[in-house]
Amino acid sequence: LIGLSYEYLTTTTESWELSSLAHKEKNIHDHLTQQLELCYQHIDEKKHIEAYHTLCRLFETPHLDNTRILRHLIYLKDDTLPLIHGSAETRVHVEALKRKTVLLLISDLEIFPQELMVLNHIYNESRGRPEFPYEIVWLPIVDKSAPWTEADQEKFNELQSMMPWYSLHHPKLLEPAVVRYIKEVWKFAKKMILVVLDPQGKVACPNALHMILIWGNAAYPFTAMKEEALWREETWRLELVVDDI
Repeated sequence: LIGLSYEYLTTTTESWELSSLAHKEKNIHDHLTQQLELCYQHIDEKKHIEAYHTLCRLFETPHLDNTRILRHLIYLKDDTLPLIHGSAETRVHVEALKRKTVLLLISDLEIFPQELMVLNHIYNESRGRPEFPYEIVWLPIVDKSAPWTEADQEKFNELQSMMPWYSLHHPKLLEPAVVRYIKEVWKFAKKMILVVLDPQGKVACPNALHMILIWGNAAYPFTAMKEEALWREETWRLELVVDDI
């Protein structure tokens, strides 16, 4: 009996020790996993900060063309064709926009149909006219921390189908640093904006939406200087009308 009791006690002690070791091992594993996740998070945050500052420097530096700027804005890697052309429904690379005036249409998935209809008319009117060598690119801004639902995809597809110009193949392609730049520097919040980049990638106008809705293609190349000239001309016409009256 004493032998059996000893064996039972030994077995129980060993079982407890094994259980205790397993518990400690699990705690160590969970702690290391948590630390690893924090390391990855820190690395990602550092990458995003560096990418943001790189973007800031790029916009402060003169360039021969707009390719480098657009690659950093739209998609920097070469593993996919990031843009889709609405009229042809074909996937293309950023190079398709090289040395062109590019109008970045920035919005969420809530766009007023009326504004889209007017933009459609203006854009279609400019096609085939060499004096208006510009392209529009839709960059949709979505909350990347929220799950991308089927309803979101349907809404995105619906809007994309209404656009004859270029658009991002998928909103998730936009890097966090780009979204941060768009919100902090170009002041995008909720309302749609139209940022104009000249053929060298320099910002010609931080928001030409109202300009193009009022003046249409007559506002090309959609710079602040051009808008001022148009308003001066309009004021002069009004003065003539008043004088005639």
